[in-house]
Amino acid sequence: MFTKRLETINKADIDNLIDSRTAEGKSIEYKRDLPGNSDQNKKEFLADVASFANAGGGDIVYGVDAERDTSGKPTGLPSVAVGLTGVNFDDVVLRLDS
Repeated sequence: MFTKRLETINKADIDNLIDSRTAEGKSIEYKRDLPGNSDQNKKEFLADVASFANAGGGDIVYGVDAERDTSGKPTGLPSVAVGLTGVNFDDVVLRLDS
């Protein structure tokens, strides 16, 4: 989990998670893409948020791809920061808040 304020987190912080192979757990989860608008996407997002809220907090890091094992299952380890391009963050915040 980040100990910094959100607005101070930068690419070096994300790269540090990848370099140190910080695995997903009770306080951090990696997502390649932002949640979509489908009901299933909304349910998954709300489940993630509720899980962290019930566990005392955590961080969902969007724009980070996770490694997969030889059978294609996620390992929970970050592999690469792919970033989020073409995103209007104000619109995303409004959408996720609602």
